[in-house]
Amino acid sequence: MIDAHCKEGMISEAVEIVDTMRKHGIEPNVITYNICIDACYKEGMLSQAKYIVDTMIMQDIEPDVVTYSALIDGHCLQNQMGKAKRVFS
Repeated sequence: MIDAHCKEGMISEAVEIVDTMRKHGIEPNVITYNICIDACYKEGMLSQAKYIVDTMIMQDIEPDVVTYSALIDGHCLQNQMGKAKRVFS
């Protein structure tokens, strides 16, 4: 459901679903967060993507290679090569 919302460009709705999950005691995993992060960057929603990454880390969910790849791709899509290089290093 989250992935479908993201693919349709309904990022805010997808994030609301994640928030609702958490309110009901269902903790999203790294895959769920990665879907949202990738979609945010593709839609140019940089601050929302950063918020999701920060939330993920605060919940002790370790970013994985997909997370970092989404971060790098997102910065590249926004022509932020310096930020992309910092994620890589």
